[in-house]
Amino acid sequence: MMIPSPQLVKDAAARAARQAALSAAGMVAALVGAGFLTSALWIFIARWEDSLMASLAVGVLFIIVAAILLAMGKKAGKPRRGPEFHSARHDPLYEARMASSGASAPPRGEYPPLLEAFLFGLNTAAKVRGRRSR
Repeated sequence: MMIPSPQLVKDAAARAARQAALSAAGMVAALVGAGFLTSALWIFIARWEDSLMASLAVGVLFIIVAAILLAMGKKAGKPRRGPEFHSARHDPLYEARMASSGASAPPRGEYPPLLEAFLFGLNTAAKVRGRRSR
């Protein structure tokens, strides 16, 4: 595994910060524009109807837009099924290292991969501490 240089990390962080700032500025501009459009729509409807009807029309429009956005957000929030995770313990090199170090790992598939990694770390730390106390 290659470790990225600090300069690459700084450049990536700067790009991400710039992108976030521009996105935030764009959202503020869009909200200001939506406010002006809402005001213009209310004035337009109020010319032909009374102000109560204009307020009702604008409110219904916002409720419809909110319902559509909520439905889209609910659909987009479902996780997509990605490629299956392959545990490192299925790697022959990993198994050889485990055997040579004398570390004991749980049998394959007994625990989820994250828990396997945690238990391996605990096991390794216990072995290192055992060597120091001798």
